[in-house]
Amino acid sequence: MKKEKKSPANEAENKNVVPVADEATLVISEELIAASPPPVRGLSRTRIDEMRNQLGLLQEFVSKVMIRGEHYGIIPGTSKPTLLKAGAEFLREAYGFEVRSQCVERKFTPAEQTEQKKDYIEFTYRVELLQDGRTVGICEGSCNNYERRYLNLSPFAVLNTIQKMAQKRAYVGAVISATRSSNIFTQDLEDQPELAVKSAAPGSSDEHATPAGQGASGGGSGGLRMATPGQARLVWARLKKELELPDGAAREFISKHTGKAHSRDLTSSDVETLLGAIDAEAAARKSA
Repeated sequence: MKKEKKSPANEAENKNVVPVADEATLVISEELIAASPPPVRGLSRTRIDEMRNQLGLLQEFVSKVMIRGEHYGIIPGTSKPTLLKAGAEFLREAYGFEVRSQCVERKFTPAEQTEQKKDYIEFTYRVELLQDGRTVGICEGSCNNYERRYLNLSPFAVLNTIQKMAQKRAYVGAVISATRSSNIFTQDLEDQPELAVKSAAPGSSDEHATPAGQGASGGGSGGLRMATPGQARLVWARLKKELELPDGAAREFISKHTGKAHSRDLTSSDVETLLGAIDAEAAARKSA
């Protein structure tokens, strides 16, 4: 049988024919296209103008509407104002964000299972802010009774306090994230987790787990810093405003929880202890 000889014209024509993919290949290709992420939107002049306008409106809102001392505060030693819970709520309302909050973790370790021989309690909350059904900010906040301010207090006496503090940290953090206002505000210093003795959780041997009153002024490790004038003023202001204590009772409160007769003798650890005691006393009064 003779093989048909292809002409040069046929060979040239065949070279221009594109092979057709089989059905399976086409299906896979369509799935890959469908799964491909959408192109990233780059910066544009319009987008830059939008961002500039939003930032300008936020700065105007802060300067003309928000109240210093109520919505935000200036704490000595910080470069930016600190956003307070009331300010976070005010901003959230202004932006019209919907709030979703949930406790994502609860921890309890009995005293006999800890090196510190003290019950360990921790809460972690997640706060999500939405606008038109779309998530615009999310943050998790934790709090535990091994933080310095709560170390000298009964774990169950501060149970509600640390639960609310975890919620507050998550809420304020989510608002700062959603409003893109981290260039204007920082989170309230007394709420920041880095002030917490996280590594003093069960099984650790963190040096900061030393109870307040020992250390620099109490003859302990000598590693604790003295309180700044701003920290001392913060304690005094909260005793007067939140607990409504007269001067004599405020001094007795400080002495009871730290053993110090004068605010000038307070350490940073003493301040943490006092803030925790104020939180606990305020919560107890509300529940009474």
